Amino acid sequence: GAGDIVKINEQTAAQIVGRLLASECGTEPVRRGRIRLEGESGYISTPANRDGSFRIGSLQPGEYVLFGVEEGPGRTVLACRQVVLRAGEPLRIDLALGGGGRLAGRIHHRTTDPLNFRRAGADEHALGHRAWADANGGYELIGLPAGEYEVRVGEWMESITLPEGDYDVRHDFDPPLNPGK
Repeated sequence: GAGDIVKINEQTAAQIVGRLLASECGTEPVRRGRIRLEGESGYISTPANRDGSFRIGSLQPGEYVLFGVEEGPGRTVLACRQVVLRAGEPLRIDLALGGGGRLAGRIHHRTTDPLNFRRAGADEHALGHRAWADANGGYELIGLPAGEYEVRVGEWMESITLPEGDYDVRHDFDPPLNPGK
């Protein structure tokens, strides 16, 4: 679905074309991935094709953050890249999942709601990233950029700070039995 990013005339538009790959050293496509492009005016999100390819066109030229995401029970893998889009020059990019750090642990008090990670201090409507627990309450989030995050389940919230570099952090979350909606 689309957020608030304004699409413009094809003649003056920018576009991004690429592939979402399972790792930096391989060519294996991510078959059920999503692409999200965030800019000052909002975001747009679209599924990658079965061969990992994606195309987003009719965009305002400018600076964006491109995310690739593969989500599943117990494991979410991200890729994040800053990009500059120029009018009439398609940006071609391979986006590989799994670079950066790893955050893993357990979510106590089983919930079907995901953990929602949003940058600390961000607007309450700002997008974040999600991680779902597996049947045993375990979760793993790979590639989340360093920084301070608010982690929410329903109305419950806890803060966590992820260090720069290839971190490997273990953190358990203990929301109340009924975190509210």
